[in-house]
Amino acid sequence: MLAGEMISIIVPLYKGEKYLKRIINQVSVARETIKAWNCNVELVLVNDYPENKIDDRDEMFAALDFTVIVINNSVNQGIHGARVIGINNCHGKYLVMLDQDDYIFPDYLKSQISSIGDCEAVVCRLIHEDREFYNAEYPFDEAMNINYMLNKGCPIVSPGQVMIKKSAIPIMWINNKMINNGADDFLLWLTYLNEGRCFALNQQIVFKHTVEYDNNSWKSIDMLKSEKELIEVLKNASDFAPEYKTSLENLEKHMFTKRINQLDKFKKMFFIYDGIMKAANEGVTVASFLRNNNYKKVAVFGYGYIGKFLRKELEKDEDISLEYVIDRNADYIKDGIPVYKIEEELPEVDCIIISLVQNEETVHNILENKMDAHVTDVKKLLVNMLERDKDAAFKVN
Repeated sequence: MLAGEMISIIVPLYKGEKYLKRIINQVSVARETIKAWNCNVELVLVNDYPENKIDDRDEMFAALDFTVIVINNSVNQGIHGARVIGINNCHGKYLVMLDQDDYIFPDYLKSQISSIGDCEAVVCRLIHEDREFYNAEYPFDEAMNINYMLNKGCPIVSPGQVMIKKSAIPIMWINNKMINNGADDFLLWLTYLNEGRCFALNQQIVFKHTVEYDNNSWKSIDMLKSEKELIEVLKNASDFAPEYKTSLENLEKHMFTKRINQLDKFKKMFFIYDGIMKAANEGVTVASFLRNNNYKKVAVFGYGYIGKFLRKELEKDEDISLEYVIDRNADYIKDGIPVYKIEEELPEVDCIIISLVQNEETVHNILENKMDAHVTDVKKLLVNMLERDKDAAFKVN
């Protein structure tokens, strides 16, 4: 417990006036949970959009029981530069760096403070893209170390997951402000761990990361540039351990491959969504297609974007019952619907739709050998919806 300490919450803003009230409300609520510990909180707003100044005398800052510091940059500094400016102007022993569209739960500060222990930083679990992020693919308890990060990439979705001592911010990170936005937080964690420091793990979910359409995470070209810049910074850094430098080339290839696979996946997803809309314009929905084939009890494999979309589509039709979802991360999904792993015994249904757009063949073979139900994938389903004979009953191949 950090009784009596100052915590600084640093938020770079870029055209971020619309987020101000929400940020202030979140900090106010979180501040209430640690009042009894006499912890002080200050909010440092770094406005990195010089065309619009933020007035620190605005009425929204009045009557707050914590300090608000407003810094208006005269020249755009980028996200890394804005964060460094916030650090240089904050007074807390501990700090949190939030993105302007992040969401902290009411007990965020209390939970992070209670979990940090003797470490110099603590990272919490989170909700990302409306689901728990850490799962079988990204194991929370195994990922927060430099060897994992150099081989698998950054497991920390947003710097807002972390509360860190101001004195533990690496000079290497402060002095190498990145030009390309996107990977500066990964640089921070690698340089932090390079100094032999460690993370305490907060097992509570007290943070939500929201990815909006203009978020830099969606800009693959910009992210690739930023990740390449990160590699060059570390290659040229005299203080980055030689044994870690040998992994940088593989890390660069891994990050590049991941971005390309992501683009391929999103391209395929676009064609799926586009096709479903075209079919709907012809009067054929996923639910009506299944109903006309007498598939009334349905399961969906995969609970990502398309899996959730299929659930919403099926729930619109009273004659179709979505019985359950199959997902390897069943232990982490709590969304008001039964979820099974593929290895478990699965209840009988008429049809199973695989929502994957990559590697769906392997899943298809497993389910077809395991179940008596008709098994199809969303791409085959869509082809049949679009190419059906309008005067005949539909058949799913």
